[in-house]
Amino acid sequence: RRSSDLEPGGGPLIVNNKLRPGPGPGPAPGPGALLGGKGRELMNRAQRKDSEGFSESPDLEFEYADTDKWDAELSELYSYTEGPEFLLNRKCFEEDLRIHVPDKKWTELDITQQKTHAMRLLDGLEVTAREKRLKIARAILYVAQGTFGDCSSETEVQTWMRYNIFLLLEVGTFSAMVELLNMEIENSAACSNAVRKSPTS
Repeated sequence: RRSSDLEPGGGPLIVNNKLRPGPGPGPAPGPGALLGGKGRELMNRAQRKDSEGFSESPDLEFEYADTDKWDAELSELYSYTEGPEFLLNRKCFEEDLRIHVPDKKWTELDITQQKTHAMRLLDGLEVTAREKRLKIARAILYVAQGTFGDCSSETEVQTWMRYNIFLLLEVGTFSAMVELLNMEIENSAACSNAVRKSPTS
């Protein structure tokens, strides 16, 4: 060991590698350099292809309007699982209508008869039997859906839907349905409380 490698006290001299002069490792070569000239050419070609692919992708088209098409609006309002309920609503309405007006369809009634039957349906919401109330509620929903069973075209359904909804609002259907919903919520809460208390009693 040379004397120049020793500290004055006789111990080894600790050398700082960062300060030691001499050639050091340069920057790491890129992938293109490792592959050579042919590799750089292939890499550049792939990058150009990727960038062109992004630029050639079709733009999404949006149509800005206050509302969408009628069928699109309905598809957003109802889920696909509610499809069978349309026919159930129709069945509930037609069964009730045949009891009171056996020889006519809803679209064949005059406005006085329609209002009378609509108010009769609202009275049915006040019965004690829950199953009966739900059937009447379905019948009212069918009226709001345009009584489509009596219609022969989509335009006709739209016309009757608008007409029926205004008629239902005029006879007080909205407030009646809100009261029914509140009653069902209270009954459900009461049943839940009863179920919770029964194990402890």
